[in-house]
Amino acid sequence: LNDPKHYHFFIAKWIKDKRMKYFFYVNLISGLAEYIKLHPLKYNVVIIFEEIKVLLPATSSGEVSFQSNLADLMARILSEIRSKGVTVVGSTQVLTETNSKVNSVFNERFYGVMSDKDTARIFKEQALKTEQLNFLKNLKKGEFVRWNELKQVT
Repeated sequence: LNDPKHYHFFIAKWIKDKRMKYFFYVNLISGLAEYIKLHPLKYNVVIIFEEIKVLLPATSSGEVSFQSNLADLMARILSEIRSKGVTVVGSTQVLTETNSKVNSVFNERFYGVMSDKDTARIFKEQALKTEQLNFLKNLKKGEFVRWNELKQVT
């Protein structure tokens, strides 16, 4: 992590077994968090989760599963390492299919065109005003709004 000359990619796309893939991510992120506790970072570290809904799907309330446990663990660890200088990027095309525990870890958000279901979820969770909701609904393909700018729409 303190090597400025190389990029390190950890890819689990060829791991077919779902539980093994979760085990891979838990070990990777836990190991990263432990390393950062012992060795302060000298350089920027960026972790990118493409389509985070695949790794951390939404779970029913009260559901106890390895996915739910992973979401709790990932939310805690991602919060910890972000405070140590690690940037975490998560993307998804369907917000309602992503675990809300992990969604709450990200404090910088960009919204584009989305389904009515996603818009309704954001409206409810973020207590949007009607003007903000209408702004979201009127975004065109290729247009995005930064969350902090959306909060200022009146």
